[in-house]
Amino acid sequence: FFMVRLSCLIVRPLEESARKQKQFVADAGHELKTPLSVIATNMDILEVDLADQPEEQEWIDSTNRQVTNMRRLVNDLIVLSKMEERENDIVLSEVSLSDIAYECIQTFSQIAIAQGKELVPSIDEGVRVRGDEPAIRQLMQIFVDNAIKYSTGDGTILVEVEKAGRTTSFATRNDWVHDVEIRELPTLFDRFVRGERSRDRSGGKAGYGLGLSIARAIAEKNGLKLEVDEEDAG
Repeated sequence: FFMVRLSCLIVRPLEESARKQKQFVADAGHELKTPLSVIATNMDILEVDLADQPEEQEWIDSTNRQVTNMRRLVNDLIVLSKMEERENDIVLSEVSLSDIAYECIQTFSQIAIAQGKELVPSIDEGVRVRGDEPAIRQLMQIFVDNAIKYSTGDGTILVEVEKAGRTTSFATRNDWVHDVEIRELPTLFDRFVRGERSRDRSGGKAGYGLGLSIARAIAEKNGLKLEVDEEDAG
């Protein structure tokens, strides 16, 4: 009895600290939305006022890119914080994994083509799973989006849905820059962890390392297993 009581007393402050941390992230994210909106609006006005001064456009474009990046970061932090708090609002139903995969390819195909890449489907028909449909759709979109951002080589990205016995899987496969040690691959699902190449935002494509953290939170809520692996193509 005393051991159980002592354990509760020890764990309770840790739980409270974690709760306050999540609440702080959510509150800070909402508070940051307003100044970012003001900055974006002011930059739009400034761009109109300086339309006859093309030499100033570089600074305006640079600021707009940073505002866009910050908005994406804030939104991802809020999404992740809310997802970690969600306990009982997951709505489970029969979901067509095949249909969602095709939708993802259709949604991202033009983005891929604009970057000289191609999404190639390898999708078993009629594959269904039980889960929260909006969350699973977001999970698949995160993986396809990341594959487009960081693929190299011939730019071919394989989007797979496979049913083998009782195992159902979704995967994206593509060439990429080997800037992460194999033993470190699982850490890519941690917050703010990215490969060295993804730290370079000069092309405006890289994120802040939260997308895969959101994917992991979705997977945990839906009882799914995530894996990242590197295969030797040679």
